[in-house]
Amino acid sequence: MQPTVNRAADLVIFQPMPDHTCPKYHRTYFYKYTSARTALLILWNRTFRYSSPILFNDPFDIQTEIKFDFEIHNLPKLVMEEIEEIVLSKKHVELDESNEWSRAIALLKEKVKEHGYYEHDAKAIILPLLEIMKHLLEDTRQKYNDAWREFLPRLRVFSVSEKKDNILMWSHYADYHTGVVLKLDVLPEEDNPLCVAQPVIYRSTPPNFFTAREWIDDIIGAKEIDHHKLYWEYVYVKSDIWGYENEWRVWDLLPDVQPQLYSDYPVYPKELEEIYFGCRIREEDRKAIVLSAKSINPEIRFFQAIKSNDQYGLDFREI
Repeated sequence: MQPTVNRAADLVIFQPMPDHTCPKYHRTYFYKYTSARTALLILWNRTFRYSSPILFNDPFDIQTEIKFDFEIHNLPKLVMEEIEEIVLSKKHVELDESNEWSRAIALLKEKVKEHGYYEHDAKAIILPLLEIMKHLLEDTRQKYNDAWREFLPRLRVFSVSEKKDNILMWSHYADYHTGVVLKLDVLPEEDNPLCVAQPVIYRSTPPNFFTAREWIDDIIGAKEIDHHKLYWEYVYVKSDIWGYENEWRVWDLLPDVQPQLYSDYPVYPKELEEIYFGCRIREEDRKAIVLSAKSINPEIRFFQAIKSNDQYGLDFREI
């Protein structure tokens, strides 16, 4: 019996985007940096704006092609070495009996017990099939990248931070310290979107299209590849140069492409717990924000940022 390439064909079936079934983290609040003008729009409209990654200031963020973490031309050799380890009983692996490769490996193992292992004959049968699979996997990777580019206009992302006092964030996202930071509560009882916020993973290199180990295990039927894992990881992986942001994200996928690359989602009144004003904010902006914020949550608290005298940092005084 020779294994067919049907199993390899199964691998190239594109998997749909998963539902939001990620684990929930136990943070009780986050911070949102914004300009004074945007803060007023949030308060007047009572909405937060979620944007497509196409609008991000980082063109690599969720927009870098996924890659292999190994040279794909080496994959047949790596899989063949794994098969030899199993059939020669040098390694024990629980195989999936519904997998054609698994059944072929089990049959080959029985034949080896009866007649011995003839390496040349085994490789002559198996390696050509693995060569075909190599091209299928490369084609699969390209299909993932193509599909992801189609997702980008439909993807909506909302970013928040763990920190309220990062002076770079105040400069970059709060309009050179003339804006504000909103403290946003996680509301499990109301199941607001922040309940499923996930931390950004900062790395020096883009995500991999699964590892060589994952491909080998999937091909031989030892363990199926978790396609959903790639989607979740890809949305949250970002260059480590941005690590100072301490970012968390909420994302959504629209069913269809919309005319704009952004969508507005409602603000929960109880979300708005505190507002921190930049050390350069204009007095008229501060007054307008206080008035608008109190109309949403009368119990909201306000703090004024002040430049620290003994360090490059900010102190906050309640007002």
